[in-house]
Amino acid sequence: MSFSTTLIRIVSLLLLIWLLVGCATPTDTRRTTALFPMVEQGRWGFIDSTGAIVITPRFAQVQEFAEGLAPVREAGHYGFMDGTGHLVLAQSYGYASPFYHGLAVVQQDSTPQLIDRMGHLAPLAAAYKELEWQPGLDGGGLWVASLPSHYRQLLASTGKLLNTHVFNKIGQLSSNRVVVKDTAALRDREGRLLTEAVGVLDGRGKLVIPYYRFSSISTFHNGLATASLYQAGADAEPLCIIDTTGRILTRLPRNQEFADYSEAEFADDVVRVHISKDGGAANLDNSYPAVIDKQGRVLFHNRRLQRLTDFYHGRAWAQEKDDDWYLIDKAGRRLSTVAVQFLLGPGGHDAPPAFANGAEVVELANNEGYAALDSTGRVVRHLEEPMLGNSPQQAGDLLLFYGTDSLQRMGFWNWRTGLLVRERFSAISSAGYQHGLLPVLEDDRLGYLSPQGRYVWRAKPMPSTPLNLDFMRRGIYPVASAPLRRYAGAGGWGQSDNQSRPIGNRRFTAHALGVQVAQQATPGTFGKRYHGYALTISNTTADTIVFDAQDSSLSLTLQAQDKQGQWRDIEYSPSSWCGNSYHRVFLAPGQYWQLPVPAYAGEFPTQLRARLLHRRARGTRSQQVVVYSNSFAGSVNPAQFWRPQGYSPQGIMDPYLN
Repeated sequence: MSFSTTLIRIVSLLLLIWLLVGCATPTDTRRTTALFPMVEQGRWGFIDSTGAIVITPRFAQVQEFAEGLAPVREAGHYGFMDGTGHLVLAQSYGYASPFYHGLAVVQQDSTPQLIDRMGHLAPLAAAYKELEWQPGLDGGGLWVASLPSHYRQLLASTGKLLNTHVFNKIGQLSSNRVVVKDTAALRDREGRLLTEAVGVLDGRGKLVIPYYRFSSISTFHNGLATASLYQAGADAEPLCIIDTTGRILTRLPRNQEFADYSEAEFADDVVRVHISKDGGAANLDNSYPAVIDKQGRVLFHNRRLQRLTDFYHGRAWAQEKDDDWYLIDKAGRRLSTVAVQFLLGPGGHDAPPAFANGAEVVELANNEGYAALDSTGRVVRHLEEPMLGNSPQQAGDLLLFYGTDSLQRMGFWNWRTGLLVRERFSAISSAGYQHGLLPVLEDDRLGYLSPQGRYVWRAKPMPSTPLNLDFMRRGIYPVASAPLRRYAGAGGWGQSDNQSRPIGNRRFTAHALGVQVAQQATPGTFGKRYHGYALTISNTTADTIVFDAQDSSLSLTLQAQDKQGQWRDIEYSPSSWCGNSYHRVFLAPGQYWQLPVPAYAGEFPTQLRARLLHRRARGTRSQQVVVYSNSFAGSVNPAQFWRPQGYSPQGIMDPYLN
């Protein structure tokens, strides 16, 4: 798939993608049926599991229900609605998130606040940059508050500050313990790091395991954690198992080390280790995997083992050298009889068996297809298909997969019913069926499938509309230029077919690099589904103009005037951590690029313009120069000025984090 095609696909799914992360909605006590978001003519409402409209579509955006309420907005501001469609909190927030333990994050600007179900503000100890609810692994949870300095503080579920310290890292609450990393550290006289300040707080913020006793501590599970004992000047720090008070229960002998080293955690009351085959110090080259309990007792030995997952409910996956995976119990006994080539469970290819909805889906060896195994290793369903497609992954009752062609459509196999639906969807819910329905996108239309694979409800084709957003959009504007001998070439990994064109008889500003935006938006020109403006970048000078680019995308963003008349960004250029993403593109004299920019719709009418960066030579150096386009009329929402869209990498080869 080309870079530009990928961008269009991402844009076209922008407003729907959150539905695919768990869109079936818990409801309040006055409604006993689940609600599902639906869209009609660009407005959102809710249906029940039969496809009947329960809440009339009138909202520009809706979010999931939590604790009986859902954040919704009809224009540019959010309020909260109950399960009957009644607004219980007025639409007065620039942005709002769902409730957690009686509090929700709301924003009027870039500073988040917490409100209760009555709309009252919870007092906070500081003006934070971000507030994030972090659920506990065994119930409850805490708020993690990020300061402008990027350090963090810990808040109770009520919003109360639990500890005045600021931290570099805050772990998850588990066993009433939180592993933290303080901003302090021990260093030698030359400033070299000796150990970081790792400690443990209880659920009330009290330090119960002091700093500098351990150099690393894992997350607690059932009151147990792995740790490295800090010893100044030691060549190798002793590895141990500790309880919630920091008491050492056992130390690993020299011939053992934790699997994944400091990342090893207890699972199902045991933890994975590597045991040396020759009795010397353990390492990956001369060891085999095993598990130990809190006393350090090895549950079983199998020197032929090469890989072993964590245990879950008394089961783990094991693999011997150059052999297939098989299911074992805690005594190391082999339970499954089929040859398993790949693990496809929800946690990934090296994750413990989760038996989601009662079975674990695997790919069989020797092209024998796929199978769902129960916790005894018995095959409960077999699909005799040698290869379904790319990247198969279990999601509850389903095995999701991608087609092998360039369209990257998705299909699924329901291991419970045996239903196989070939690849035709642009997206399928990663949570699988929810309250009896499966959310899917087909031809960019949201729909819900029954367990029989038939549509219960499907959105009608939508006409082109402007983008109605509540975040700063990632500005990705790819172009291409022919390599010039004078320069290093196009470079970069991202490709674009948006080549520069001869100006010919077209009229542009003379002797200048010009950026011009059309005054009228055209339907269907941005991402095929949205209104867009034609933007042209023309070079009527005698010089070739150089632009910094990331994977063919220019440093080009849109701006809007706020209510004070100040120009502010409503888009941002994402940044890559990979040096191969960075390169330069060139616009030769007498050439121009044309590309679409989105037309926005919001509650605030204003003026917009484009901002473009390019390189200008200054002697032996060059500097970034800003060029602005003409202004044009539009409208935006408040959160577009201060709430970045955010981004999650689409794989290990995706170098973008924002």
